[in-house]
Amino acid sequence: MEAYSFTILTILFLISAGLIWFAGIKLARTTRTIDTRYNLGDALGGLILLGIATSLPEIAITVTAALTNQISVIIGNLIGGIAIQTLVIIIFDFLVKGKKPISYLTGSRILFLRPFL
Repeated sequence: MEAYSFTILTILFLISAGLIWFAGIKLARTTRTIDTRYNLGDALGGLILLGIATSLPEIAITVTAALTNQISVIIGNLIGGIAIQTLVIIIFDFLVKGKKPISYLTGSRILFLRPFL
């Protein structure tokens, strides 16, 4: 396997991160459209569509690591994913000013029951 320089790998990483960010925005907008069209509710649509789509990379990494018997990669991937998601929630909780934090609002049953009301 050919080794790439740190600079090239960093550039590829940044380009990939930008493309993933753009795709995430498109996926969120598409989920919002489907939620509205089929009256799913924000939480249910996010749970189904966004939850599955954002879990695909972790599934691919975990399966590949399991097939090559790399248990530490599996554990690091799972714990790292949970840590990043928690960090994002904490950041958004601090960014919400004068309102209830996002982590508080997710406990509301109305997010899931809205399509049936």
